[in-house]
Amino acid sequence: MASRRLKDSSRDTAGDFIGECAVTQSCEPCMKTNISKTATVFCKDCDELLCDVCKNPHIVYKPGKHDIAII
Repeated sequence: MASRRLKDSSRDTAGDFIGECAVTQSCEPCMKTNISKTATVFCKDCDELLCDVCKNPHIVYKPGKHDIAII
């Protein structure tokens, strides 16, 4: 019975740890130039992650519709 209680305790700890993991998504245009910046928006039409610096040039200079979502 004591070993079962130990297993349950370990399982709870592992679940807590997994819940605390965070994933950082990088800006795709920045990654092409070996710069690592966190993406703040996602263009649904182009399927591209963008940082704040790359967002405006993306909308202005890339032809087509841009449905931008904040992430």
